[in-house]
Amino acid sequence: MSSKTKTVVCQSSQGLSKAPKRTIEKMNITVILCTYNRCESLAKALESAAALRLPESVEWEVLVVDNNSTDQTREVVEAFCRRHTGRFRYLFERQQGKSYALNAGIREARGNVLAFTDDDVTVEPTWLQHLTGSLDTGDWSVPEVGLCRSGPSRFRVG
Repeated sequence: MSSKTKTVVCQSSQGLSKAPKRTIEKMNITVILCTYNRCESLAKALESAAALRLPESVEWEVLVVDNNSTDQTREVVEAFCRRHTGRFRYLFERQQGKSYALNAGIREARGNVLAFTDDDVTVEPTWLQHLTGSLDTGDWSVPEVGLCRSGPSRFRVG
């Protein structure tokens, strides 16, 4: 990830300090949605995700991590993958447990920004734009503690 650096004055518990202000050149978002045997609520969650509105300059995907479901989860996700080519991806995680599913999703994510939602949540069309908009405009800074980093080029929000 390349970044532009600006100097911003930040208030901390130790007084004023200067911290770099970073902007992401090209935002690429992966929404990670872990699921287990909830194909009915998952379909509603995916419908709402399909309606998300973001600027055309932002690339984004929804990565659905199936945590060893025995219902019709795979078929539901594959139908969305066919209808929304390139927008939805399916990943199967055999090891049971949400932390395994989340970690698998993080490993397989293509985005430099990661957002998380659940299989029983329907989101508003502007949810992802509101969640990540300040990252795209550079209206954020990382003093000593701030935005949670998951590696040199990924930022987690949500």
